[in-house]
Amino acid sequence: MIPINFDEPWWKLLANQKTRLLLIIIPQLIRRVFGTLTPIFLSKIFETLRFDYLLYFTIIWGVLLIFDYFSDFSFAQLFLSMQSIQYYANQLLIKIDPIFHSTRATGKIIAKIDRAQDSYQQIIEIGIHDLLFMLAGTITALIAVIQANINLGLIATGLVILLLAFGIYSYILNNQAFIAKTIEAEDRVKNVGIENLAQITLIRSTFAGNEANRRLRQVTNKSIFVERAAWCSFYLMNTIMRILYLIILFIVCAIMLKDATQGSITTISAIGLIITFFRGTYDITKVGRRVYWFVTHIDRIKDLFAFLQSFGKQTFPVLGEHRFELPLNKKVSTTIEARKLKFRYNVNAQIFNDHSLLLTVPYTQKNKLYGIIGPSGVGKTTLLSILGGQLKPQEGSVMLNGIDIYAIDDYARRTLITIQNQTATTMRGSVRYNLLFGMPHEKLIYSDKELKEVLKKVGLWKIFNDKEGLDTFIGEGGFTLSGGQRQRFNFASVYLRAKYYESILILMDEPTSSLDEVSETAITNMIGELANKAATFVIAHRLHTIKDASGLLDISLTKETKKMRFYPPDVLKEKSKYYQALLKGEITIID
Repeated sequence: MIPINFDEPWWKLLANQKTRLLLIIIPQLIRRVFGTLTPIFLSKIFETLRFDYLLYFTIIWGVLLIFDYFSDFSFAQLFLSMQSIQYYANQLLIKIDPIFHSTRATGKIIAKIDRAQDSYQQIIEIGIHDLLFMLAGTITALIAVIQANINLGLIATGLVILLLAFGIYSYILNNQAFIAKTIEAEDRVKNVGIENLAQITLIRSTFAGNEANRRLRQVTNKSIFVERAAWCSFYLMNTIMRILYLIILFIVCAIMLKDATQGSITTISAIGLIITFFRGTYDITKVGRRVYWFVTHIDRIKDLFAFLQSFGKQTFPVLGEHRFELPLNKKVSTTIEARKLKFRYNVNAQIFNDHSLLLTVPYTQKNKLYGIIGPSGVGKTTLLSILGGQLKPQEGSVMLNGIDIYAIDDYARRTLITIQNQTATTMRGSVRYNLLFGMPHEKLIYSDKELKEVLKKVGLWKIFNDKEGLDTFIGEGGFTLSGGQRQRFNFASVYLRAKYYESILILMDEPTSSLDEVSETAITNMIGELANKAATFVIAHRLHTIKDASGLLDISLTKETKKMRFYPPDVLKEKSKYYQALLKGEITIID
């Protein structure tokens, strides 16, 4: 693959492969020139009746075919290397902070990446095999005509230049008229189609299939309308170009016919010259459409580059080239320190403003469970995301045992922190694949027996055992599981990761929100098991989940103080009216 920097001009991807391009172009140009002159060579052979000339001609052609093989091989390598766009575009999107993904449509992203990759390949195809070879053939043919008849050659050259200029100019105008509308229409079709597939469960459960289908039909019809107008204009220009070329060919043939009649050129030579002219110049009738598509594909590539440049920023390391372990003694006290945090989603949504948090959890402390409570919208999930290396604050720092979690990459970060997000989801694949997702796959980490035991603990093994066990397929997004099953499955994966990496900080966002009391009890016990080893912060859906917490943090108190503190439950009861109301049952924890 070829490294791609989307902040650089799009053409640098090709410029960085100039050696390979030369290996492709030079042999192909030689063959194109020789192929264009073939009628003249053959007419000379048959005029002189020289067998040795035929032998030389065949040998040269054979050598060119051998060079063609290496040229075609280099072309295939260059063509395939354009798949780097798919890889590096997706890599960039992985590295960009998650917050920038929240307002972007997946369908549009996929459409732009796929279109740009195809366009890069088409630019190579059109630029080398069409435009460059057309130019070489045309110049060769015109030189041959000039050598035979200078006046005819100059006339033909002038007419060909005029036709080329007309074709290029008219097709570029056509491109400018339609390209922006075409890209927009294609993006909408792709976006709506993928959105329908991603939300199929919601669409079916709300009986909104007709509305979803109607929307898809509307954007598809609009796309067809835009592209139909572009194609009608396109084919009209094709017809005009062919008619104009026919006039030029008639003029050349008429003059050659006159010269042959007057005896200034033999009939065989005249035929050879006319065929050479036709072979070399006929492709100019296609120059407009080729320029049209060449410019169109450039615009599509520029569209992706501009889109990615404005998509969002990467403000902290994500990917690492080498796996490494931090020089960290995990059998010591755990200190979590967030200093002077400033974070807001927009001007009107300031969550933290110079707020700080300091908590030291002794290694010998048996119960390291800490609960986070607060009314909806005060920043509980935001705090967990900041502490978990998901959401870098605009200002401030987050230190974990003296390590800045936003100065290390994911390889290092995952050895320190395990996080379970509020939304339970899965990847497309087997039960085993999803349980072990986020852990090294090169070695056996957990045996099948161990995986089954964890699934039994969360009450899921019977469901999978009745199907294909650990090989049971789980659809993308976990749509083959109910909400509660998906949440239990998600917790099982988090549990396994926390055990494997021996994380010193575990963060969970409402891990029992969709569970019944029996399932909640099982999950709560497993959370307690994790909290015996590592500092564990839990945003709870029910007070029962954090009833044994060593400390509680009420985020709503940040309105009164800049210092966020975990208080023992009895102390928090005196300080927090919100917690008092929870205990009295006057409000629920999700109000």
